[in-house]
Amino acid sequence: MKKIVLAGGSGHCKVIIETLKELNIYDEIFITDENLVPGTKVLGCEVVGNDDCLQRLFDEGVTDAFVTVGSIKTTAIRRKLAEKIQTIGFHVPVIIDNTAVVASSAKIGKGTYIGKKAVINADCIIGNYSIINTAAVMEHECTCGDFCHVSIGAVCCGKVCLGNDVFVGTNATVIQKVSIPSNTIVGAGSLILNSIKEPGIYGGKVDFGNGKNNDSMKGGEKANSKGILVDADNPDWDAWVKLLPKEKQDVYFFSDYYKLGQGEGCGLPRMFVYSENEKVALYPFFLNEIPSKYAMVDYYDIENAYGYGGPVSNCEDESFFQRFELSFLEYCKNQKVVAEFIRFHPFLKNEAMFQKNIEANHNRTTVWLDLTRGIESLWMNGMSPRYRTKIRKAEKMGLHCIESKDYVEFMRLYYMTMKRNHAEKFYFFSEEYFKNIMHNEKSIILYILDSNEKIIAGNLLLLEGDYIHYHLGASDTSYLNYNANTYMLWKGAEYGVLHGCKKYHLGGGLSDDVEDNLFRFKSGFSKERADFYIGKRVHNQKIYDDLISKWILEKHEKPKKLLAYRD
Repeated sequence: MKKIVLAGGSGHCKVIIETLKELNIYDEIFITDENLVPGTKVLGCEVVGNDDCLQRLFDEGVTDAFVTVGSIKTTAIRRKLAEKIQTIGFHVPVIIDNTAVVASSAKIGKGTYIGKKAVINADCIIGNYSIINTAAVMEHECTCGDFCHVSIGAVCCGKVCLGNDVFVGTNATVIQKVSIPSNTIVGAGSLILNSIKEPGIYGGKVDFGNGKNNDSMKGGEKANSKGILVDADNPDWDAWVKLLPKEKQDVYFFSDYYKLGQGEGCGLPRMFVYSENEKVALYPFFLNEIPSKYAMVDYYDIENAYGYGGPVSNCEDESFFQRFELSFLEYCKNQKVVAEFIRFHPFLKNEAMFQKNIEANHNRTTVWLDLTRGIESLWMNGMSPRYRTKIRKAEKMGLHCIESKDYVEFMRLYYMTMKRNHAEKFYFFSEEYFKNIMHNEKSIILYILDSNEKIIAGNLLLLEGDYIHYHLGASDTSYLNYNANTYMLWKGAEYGVLHGCKKYHLGGGLSDDVEDNLFRFKSGFSKERADFYIGKRVHNQKIYDDLISKWILEKHEKPKKLLAYRD
């Protein structure tokens, strides 16, 4: 039996699995991954453990291995895995999708993947461990170094030369005979007309021959002279987020999360991107038309998604932040944005990034658990002794926890909980919302069951990188005396530790009052606190005042929210 192990269980791994299944050359396909739980299935292929399992698999007779981690910002992980599988002694194949077109005169290095409908033309030389992705084109006599990634739909015209560790973004075009040095990123949608001499990040139209190089643009619609606008269907949205340090890559910045809000009528998901060489600043938000009843055609407001967000950057350069903000304000002026409401991120402390005509207010204090301490320390030193007693009692009563992606019962309990708490209409998310959020790999429901296997509570968690968020909670009114909510939140902490998260964010109370019942309940789990700020900015005072005046005439009350006219 011929067997292969794929190192990395990400989205790129799924692409490789589909190709391998169609080629039908392996009897068994195994996966190793640092973040997935052993036993997890990825398109029917089993995750057998982390990368430390590679040696054991080789000793057990698995002959082939392939690196299935993608590369956008850096190839460091791909290089590390390649070195490991080579040192162990695995055979490393070339994998070519059966829909790709590869000239007989082309030479392809080991560990390289040629994707669906890609074209490798006459006399091309493709190095080791590279990715020529879906529908990418390498025209005649192109050369490509090791660990390159030519992304979806990118075109390298004849005799293009790519060094090692080059990333060519989605739908970029590199004109014939152009050379790109090692360790260079070419932004999505770019047009490279001349050879690049220095490594770096390049985008837009790059034309050194005419003395022009707009290296601050890639992957989106031009917003002004410095910034671009990316919509949530553009794969470069997430590519930009992945340029951030890991500790800033939270679920609330990725496109899938914004698509959820769009389905709930939150407007058009957009991300404003500003970059200077390797410095990048991002700001995702919803662009909303002013309600038609106010007869203000082509005016908009801005609000980020439910949860946390605001601007984020891969640097701490305040002068860069100022230029980023000025560029964004220019966009708002051109787009006829009236007002802007921001929910800043409590961990990133990004409420200070914007300075111009903005009001940043402390909204409430939130509670979080430092999971790096380990579960025993959190149990003994972080949590209230009273909660430990409640959890023990819950377990004696037969309460236990299961993981699930089935949202139906959670939705029923959630609506019950919202009605019990007299929640605003906004919090009654649609069935489509729950259906879509559970399709996301970054979400999970922890159900709490009683001794009769009846679901009595649920915790919808969002995971990304260092963070695990208590997103939504629900419980059966009839079982409140079972301490199910206390048990449920604690199980979330255990789940976060198991999956390598560093911070478990419980959020705050219903107000900023330290005597708020929900805040006091969450405070029993940890002494760690984070401050949640909101931002308010009016871009067009005259239009805004007119909107609010019309709203007051209609409602006969004073507005409590910046965007009150949306109610």
